[in-house]
Amino acid sequence: MKPGTLNVEICAYEPPFDLGEKKAELLTRFKSVVGTSISINPYCWYIPFSALNDEIVLREFLEVLVWAIREIKLS
Repeated sequence: MKPGTLNVEICAYEPPFDLGEKKAELLTRFKSVVGTSISINPYCWYIPFSALNDEIVLREFLEVLVWAIREIKLS
């Protein structure tokens, strides 16, 4: 993560993403959308806004968020 870069911060440590399998699935979904532009640390993931400039990428990113929200509601 570069200083001064605007990022989307994702912290996945609450149910259901406190479970290794669900957390890994969420990370895999984000990586499939933004590739290597995601920065990962033990607590949070960071996706630069610049990675979401493409309309298709943004749409896919939002679909991952919708999926995550559904998973949270089901837990």
